[in-house]
Amino acid sequence: GEGAGGKALNLSDAKEMLDAFIRVRSRNDGKTSFTHIKGYAYEFVEGGPHKRIFQIDGVSASRARPVANGGYELLTREVVFYKDPKTGEILDRWTNSQGREVPVAHIANDPVNQRYPVGAWILPQAMGASLSWSFDVLLDYPNPLPPSEYPHSSRSDRYAAGEVFEFRASKKELEGGGGGVYPQKTNT
Repeated sequence: GEGAGGKALNLSDAKEMLDAFIRVRSRNDGKTSFTHIKGYAYEFVEGGPHKRIFQIDGVSASRARPVANGGYELLTREVVFYKDPKTGEILDRWTNSQGREVPVAHIANDPVNQRYPVGAWILPQAMGASLSWSFDVLLDYPNPLPPSEYPHSSRSDRYAAGEVFEFRASKKELEGGGGGVYPQKTNT
């Protein structure tokens, strides 16, 4: 169907879905957008059960700019705080799985830039009246804090982590026009 003042979205058109995703993730009018980041951090220790160790709570500031072939470059920075998983209190110190109390280093990433070319990977999942874009970012690289130099802070010569993102939007509101701005952020 059509939203007020807009046109029906073509869910199989990769360029149209990329434009819609950029409106949900940031903006496509060149202005800065702020997105709330909320979730949990887990610890996975070889041979042991996984454990929820932190709430995460932060903000991402981003600006999208068009690039060749209809894609976008997302210029982003983010600040994220680690919080007690039960009380929600921002932590300065934490007792790790080795039983050591260590300082907590919150996240202040600048830049966190991304390129989004047009492609079938950007197609959302339709869920009733909503659209959902999901991304898994799986990281695995040499640990910048090797255990040989940081035995109290690090367990492995490799840094391995997963970041799971979901961006949701009302299909009707995306179809309703609104220029480069999606009217509300419901990103997690």
